[in-house]
Amino acid sequence: MTSREPYRHTSSLLNLSSNGFVGNIPSSLANLVQLESLDLSHNKLSGHIPRDLADLTSLCIIRVSHNKLVGMIPKSTQFQTQNVSGFEDNAGLSMNVELAVMIRRFQNKKRRRRKKKNPILKFTLACHFLY
Repeated sequence: MTSREPYRHTSSLLNLSSNGFVGNIPSSLANLVQLESLDLSHNKLSGHIPRDLADLTSLCIIRVSHNKLVGMIPKSTQFQTQNVSGFEDNAGLSMNVELAVMIRRFQNKKRRRRKKKNPILKFTLACHFLY
């Protein structure tokens, strides 16, 4: 390893959620080449998601929800195949049209689930009173 080559750490899970972190997401996280799960949710992070994170081919789970992120979500398989809830509540975060539609559908389903009481219970009670 030369002095110019970055040190490559091996780590698979990194959960830094709910720590009150402020500022930008460090692009040095891309040095964690074995990273499979990255949770930065529920902080006060701002700025863009570093494009270098799109190079992490092992990354399966990314959660950056409930921050103050802006800009485009990097276009890579790792980001485009994420559960849409991993990006929610970042008012300045933009994405391609397909991902935006998926997020909107997910949020609408969440709202509808909150409004429904218990359809199975209602059906069971209705059947009970019919007999």
